[in-house]
Amino acid sequence: MNYQTINFDDLPKEVLLKIPFSLRTSGNIHYINDLPTEVQYIIKKYLDLQVPEIKYENALDIKPEISVYSDLETFTDIKHVIVHYLKNYLLIALGSYPFDCDFGSRLKHQLQTKDTSLRNSLVSNEIGLIAQVIGDDFDMNVSVTNISTNKIESTTHTEYHAKMTVSIDDSKFTLTV
Repeated sequence: MNYQTINFDDLPKEVLLKIPFSLRTSGNIHYINDLPTEVQYIIKKYLDLQVPEIKYENALDIKPEISVYSDLETFTDIKHVIVHYLKNYLLIALGSYPFDCDFGSRLKHQLQTKDTSLRNSLVSNEIGLIAQVIGDDFDMNVSVTNISTNKIESTTHTEYHAKMTVSIDDSKFTLTV
């Protein structure tokens, strides 16, 4: 049960005028659960407006990895956020999110193309389009200038490792996927 007490002396005049006169004259301190439902809603609405808005000015996004302090790692630089978003976008296959079928990339299918010149062209266009979409979202100039892929074959599977240079407004980052 909620035994929160309300002191009518602490409420502003606008809120007090909405509370029936009989309640205002019966005493100043009341348990909120003992008040009529309409009055509870009036007081709750006022109290919800009094809660200060929490702002995290030093964190732009979080990485779902635990830091050395047993907390989530945060991004404080917009350019690192863009590089992380680019990496996520490239690793997620198109259509794998049921709530957003257009999110992701066709990179997995394009890497399986037999013709090497066509494969390089498709991969470069796909990464360039994704960089352009992310750049448009953040209103920054994002481009991928250098892409190199390594094919690692084993008896059970084939892996591709890509290393690319990402240019974000005159800053260069190296991204490995």
